[in-house]
Amino acid sequence: MKLVRNFRRNADDLPIAMTIGKFDGVHLGHQALLKKVKQAATWLGIETAVMTFSPHPRDFFANRGSASMHCARIGARISNLRDTFAALSEAGVDRVIYQRFDETFSRMTADAFIRDVLVKALHVRWITVGCDFRFGAERKGDVDRLRRAGRLYGFHVEAVPSLYVEGQPISSSRVRIALQHADLDSARKMLGRSYSVSGRLTPTRGSSPLSGKDPLKLHSAAKTFLPIGLFSIRLHGAAIEPIHGTLRIVRGRQDDPFPEVGAWIELEASIAVDRKRIVTIEMLSPLETNARVR
Repeated sequence: MKLVRNFRRNADDLPIAMTIGKFDGVHLGHQALLKKVKQAATWLGIETAVMTFSPHPRDFFANRGSASMHCARIGARISNLRDTFAALSEAGVDRVIYQRFDETFSRMTADAFIRDVLVKALHVRWITVGCDFRFGAERKGDVDRLRRAGRLYGFHVEAVPSLYVEGQPISSSRVRIALQHADLDSARKMLGRSYSVSGRLTPTRGSSPLSGKDPLKLHSAAKTFLPIGLFSIRLHGAAIEPIHGTLRIVRGRQDDPFPEVGAWIELEASIAVDRKRIVTIEMLSPLETNARVR
């Protein structure tokens, strides 16, 4: 999978079928979009592309003009960029346009976005979005506007309705709420898989290899969402076979309105700790309530 940092750096003149969004967590709703755009790309014989943003537009507008700690912490992610890109690659995406969302980009009108980004820079032939997709300055662009532009510029627009779980539309916000309450079952239903987080492990004492009883500290990417609690886990990537264990995630000082989060792992088998190795922690079920571990 090719990563393009900024639409202006897209050097290929090849046409693409694409979708646009944050894709935080790559939940079942995202997967439905990716499946549709992949089918279109295969039918047309062209590449599949995803355009995503950093920061998320909502986070950008929430942070703009404020240096408060609250705004700085708005953008907690379900999955870090490494995990997001891995999930997109697994879904068959050929190219990711990773666009910086800044003041200049935020002022781009809907028509300019279509003309300068989708048509001139990316050569879009097919675009798949959600039915409620909005874009451009002041969110004035919508699916109808895209369709009118498609007739003018020669690309097809496909709008995909939301998927529902337990009577509610699947969204990254709902997944975060489930994780906030350590409701891994609800998160699993919306993600289509167990919630996982990747990072590096370091020993809290001694040196490697460590016994299964020696705790390891998990270092995940900044602003990755971690639910508070004690959880049963499977550790992937540290040995040939997954290793079972427990993960304890705790908040810092209670008088801090935005406390730091710490995460420690105890495993049922010994491993040699490589501080550079990226491992994945698959969270299976909660073992203690949030109230008991805060």
